[in-house]
Order: sequence, then structure tokens, then C-alpha cells
Amino acid sequence: MPPHRPLINLKTFASVAASTGSSLETKYLPEFEAQLSKDFDLLRTHLLANSMETSERLAHTCVGLCEIMGADALSKELRRIEQGCRTDAPMSLYALTDNLHLTLRDTCSQMQMILKHMDS
Repeated sequence: MPPHRPLINLKTFASVAASTGSSLETKYLPEFEAQLSKDFDLLRTHLLANSMETSERLAHTCVGLCEIMGADALSKELRRIEQGCRTDAPMSLYALTDNLHLTLRDTCSQMQMILKHMDS
């Protein structure tokens, strides 16, 4: 069942959809999900290794990608991790990564539902 909480910025996502057309659903959305999934795993690895500068850069890159796509909930979670890399303990930030994959899945699900409604 799709999530009920808003995970995306509709205005931003609609703009992306308008500028990419059918490529969004067939190419860009799957690439977005695959890339972020890999990046989340890599982020967890770097946090476990206490590589805070690398973790901060990777989180920053993920924030940018999420903001471009309108994935607001993910962007906010990743920004907390990015900013925490300067001040927080690695394991407390690692705990924040636990739900990233689930939020990504739910975000992409919402995006797909919106695309289907836009086609109607």
C-alpha cells in the first residue's frame, strides 16, 4: 500500500516530469532509485569507517539529486546527516540511515503514482 505522508515537492516533480517527458518513468526514475540505493549503502560504509569528510560529501551529493527530483523527505533526512558529519558521532548518523532505503522506495512509488495520474 502506498504511503500517505507527502514525500515529494509536487511543483518540483511536475517540472521535472514536464521537461523529461516519458523518459522520466522509463529511464530517469529507475536511475535515480538505483543510484541513491548504491549511495546509501556507500554512505553507511563510510560512516562505519568514521570517514566523516567523505560521508559529508556523499550526503551533500545525494541532497542535490533529491532536490532536483523534488524528493523533499529524503533531502531533509540526508541534509541532517550531511550537517551532522561536522558535529555528531558516526554511529548516531549511521542510525539515521536505517530508513533511507524505505523512504526512497516510498518516494519512488509516489512519483510513479503521480506520473500515472498525469498520463490520465
